[in-house]
Amino acid sequence: MSPIPQQRHGYRREMSAGEWLYAGLAPRDSNTVQYVVEGAGTMDASRLADAVARASEACPGTRLVRDGRRLVDGGVPPRVRVMEAGSFDAGLLDSPALRHALRSPDATFEVLLFPGGGGVPDSAGASVTLVFRASHGVTDARGLMLWIEDVFRVLRGSEPAGAPSTLSRDEFLRDLDLPGGLPPAARNVSGLAWPSPLGRLPRRPAGTLWRRRSVDGSHPAATAASWYPSTCAGTRPASGPRPGCRRRSCWTSRPGTAGRRCTAAPSRPSPRARNWPSARTRGCSGPRCR
Repeated sequence: MSPIPQQRHGYRREMSAGEWLYAGLAPRDSNTVQYVVEGAGTMDASRLADAVARASEACPGTRLVRDGRRLVDGGVPPRVRVMEAGSFDAGLLDSPALRHALRSPDATFEVLLFPGGGGVPDSAGASVTLVFRASHGVTDARGLMLWIEDVFRVLRGSEPAGAPSTLSRDEFLRDLDLPGGLPPAARNVSGLAWPSPLGRLPRRPAGTLWRRRSVDGSHPAATAASWYPSTCAGTRPASGPRPGCRRRSCWTSRPGTAGRRCTAAPSRPSPRARNWPSARTRGCSGPRCR
């Protein structure tokens, strides 16, 4: 992210250590959170842009730019880009537009509208695909989803729920009810303490590999459920980052935190349980906010 001149802003929050780390990444290493929404029928671009603007007014964290060590509301809603019809590969969930980096001072959120975008057509043969995108440096997947829900609330004629909180992840961690406070950060760490369940990495440059998989049913804690067998796949115990959203834990004492980057992904060893339910009980509990 590049800084912007000092100016007056309504919404602002201090950058957490994780957000500062993302600000220093090269564009090719930028991490983007993306949701694909497929449907039948058509979507008017101007109506969608109006819904995006109204939802973003209620969730000012979607309009962030960097001002020194702060993230501030730049006042410009995320753009809606209308893409060429049929340019979205529904089989691979892929398009060149999905590789565009989102970084301040440019937009950190955006919506892509693909007319005839590869979804299941209706009786008239029309389909549409929306891709909601956000820089992982300012939000996480759950924060993006809650803003998406507000966009669809406006499209249905309802009022957005909104997320006005300026709570940063560092402030959130300091509010955790931990006896003795947070553990000290490890220092002078060298080598790999845990083996990779994926084996040795290839020497050639890595790229993004898109695959589409469908799993019937409703699956709570799907990320953690997929993390568990991945870390148990090898012959030795492995460890890996497992995201955990703490919005529910602090919602009653710090309302309005829905749209912020409130997910922590500590690297934990896989619990050597015989099945996922018992592993979830042993490995997925965590501290709560005061």
